[in-house]
Amino acid sequence: MEKQIDKIFNTLLELNEEFDNTLIDPNIIKEETENISEIKDLEEVLEKRLQHLKEDKREKVVKNIVLLHSSLCDIEWQYDQLHDIIRIMMGKLAPLATKEDEHIDLENE
Repeated sequence: MEKQIDKIFNTLLELNEEFDNTLIDPNIIKEETENISEIKDLEEVLEKRLQHLKEDKREKVVKNIVLLHSSLCDIEWQYDQLHDIIRIMMGKLAPLATKEDEHIDLENE
Protein backbone atom coordinates (compact mmCIF):
# COMPACT_ATOMS: atom_id res chain seq x y z
CA MET A 1 0.00 0.00 0.00
CA GLU A 2 2.73 2.46 0.93
CA LYS A 3 4.50 1.77 -2.36
CA GLN A 4 1.32 2.33 -4.36
CA ILE A 5 0.51 5.64 -2.72
CA ASP A 6 4.12 6.75 -3.00
CA LYS A 7 4.20 5.81 -6.69
CA ILE A 8 0.95 7.66 -7.40
CA PHE A 9 2.12 10.76 -5.55
CA ASN A 10 5.53 10.78 -7.24
CA THR A 11 3.87 10.47 -10.65
CA LEU A 12 1.64 13.44 -9.82
CA LEU A 13 4.69 15.43 -8.69
CA GLU A 14 6.47 14.65 -11.97
CA LEU A 15 3.44 15.80 -13.93
CA ASN A 16 3.30 18.94 -11.82
CA GLU A 17 6.94 19.65 -12.68
CA GLU A 18 6.19 19.22 -16.40
CA PHE A 19 3.64 22.01 -16.00
CA ASP A 20 6.06 24.34 -14.20
CA ASN A 21 4.67 23.43 -10.76
CA THR A 22 1.31 25.04 -11.52
CA LEU A 23 -0.98 22.05 -10.93
CA ILE A 24 -0.45 21.35 -7.23
CA ASP A 25 -0.16 23.98 -4.53
CA PRO A 26 3.19 23.74 -2.67
CA ASN A 27 1.36 23.58 0.68
CA ILE A 28 -0.58 20.53 -0.52
CA ILE A 29 2.67 18.89 -1.63
CA LYS A 30 4.20 19.49 1.79
CA GLU A 31 1.15 18.19 3.64
CA GLU A 32 0.80 15.09 1.48
CA THR A 33 4.51 14.32 1.79
CA GLU A 34 4.08 14.30 5.57
CA ASN A 35 0.94 12.15 5.30
CA ILE A 36 2.67 9.58 3.13
CA SER A 37 5.47 9.26 5.65
CA GLU A 38 2.84 8.09 8.16
CA ILE A 39 1.53 5.28 5.96
CA LYS A 40 4.06 2.76 7.20
CA ASP A 41 2.74 3.31 10.71
CA LEU A 42 -0.82 2.83 9.47
CA GLU A 43 0.14 -0.46 7.87
CA GLU A 44 1.73 -1.69 11.10
CA VAL A 45 -1.34 -0.73 13.11
CA LEU A 46 -3.58 -2.50 10.60
CA GLU A 47 -1.52 -5.68 10.86
CA LYS A 48 -1.65 -5.52 14.65
CA ARG A 49 -5.41 -5.05 14.62
CA LEU A 50 -5.91 -7.94 12.23
CA GLN A 51 -3.81 -10.13 14.46
CA HIS A 52 -5.86 -9.17 17.52
CA LEU A 53 -9.05 -9.94 15.62
CA LYS A 54 -7.75 -13.44 14.85
CA GLU A 55 -6.39 -14.13 18.31
CA ASP A 56 -9.04 -12.60 20.56
CA LYS A 57 -11.96 -14.13 18.69
CA ARG A 58 -15.20 -13.54 20.55
CA GLU A 59 -13.85 -11.97 23.72
CA LYS A 60 -13.05 -8.62 22.16
CA VAL A 61 -14.70 -8.86 18.76
CA VAL A 62 -16.63 -5.59 19.01
CA LYS A 63 -13.61 -3.61 20.12
CA ASN A 64 -11.38 -5.19 17.46
CA ILE A 65 -13.89 -4.64 14.66
CA VAL A 66 -14.24 -0.98 15.64
CA LEU A 67 -10.44 -0.60 15.71
CA LEU A 68 -10.14 -2.33 12.34
CA HIS A 69 -12.76 0.03 10.93
CA SER A 70 -10.78 2.98 12.27
CA SER A 71 -7.58 1.73 10.61
CA LEU A 72 -9.33 1.28 7.29
CA CYS A 73 -10.78 4.80 7.56
CA ASP A 74 -7.27 6.18 8.02
CA ILE A 75 -6.05 4.30 4.96
CA GLU A 76 -9.08 5.33 2.92
CA TRP A 77 -8.38 8.94 3.89
CA GLN A 78 -4.90 8.67 2.36
CA TYR A 79 -6.34 7.56 -0.97
CA ASP A 80 -9.02 10.23 -0.75
CA GLN A 81 -6.33 12.89 -0.31
CA LEU A 82 -4.66 11.74 -3.52
CA HIS A 83 -8.02 11.65 -5.25
CA ASP A 84 -8.62 15.28 -4.24
CA ILE A 85 -5.25 16.27 -5.70
CA ILE A 86 -6.11 14.50 -8.95
CA ARG A 87 -9.49 16.28 -9.12
CA ILE A 88 -7.75 19.64 -8.70
CA MET A 89 -5.25 18.72 -11.40
CA MET A 90 -8.04 17.64 -13.75
CA GLY A 91 -9.71 21.01 -13.32
CA LYS A 92 -6.50 22.83 -14.14
CA LEU A 93 -5.81 20.58 -17.13
CA ALA A 94 -9.37 20.77 -18.52
CA PRO A 95 -8.59 23.69 -20.86
CA LEU A 96 -6.04 21.44 -22.59
CA ALA A 97 -8.61 18.75 -23.41
CA THR A 98 -9.12 17.82 -27.04
CA LYS A 99 -12.16 16.42 -28.87
CA GLU A 100 -10.65 12.95 -28.42
CA ASP A 101 -10.61 13.45 -24.64
CA GLU A 102 -14.39 13.89 -24.61
CA HIS A 103 -14.91 10.19 -25.22
CA ILE A 104 -12.44 8.44 -22.94
CA ASP A 105 -13.36 4.77 -22.58
CA LEU A 106 -12.85 4.16 -18.85
CA GLU A 107 -13.33 0.42 -19.28
CA ASN A 108 -10.63 -0.14 -21.91
CA GLU A 109 -7.99 2.55 -21.45
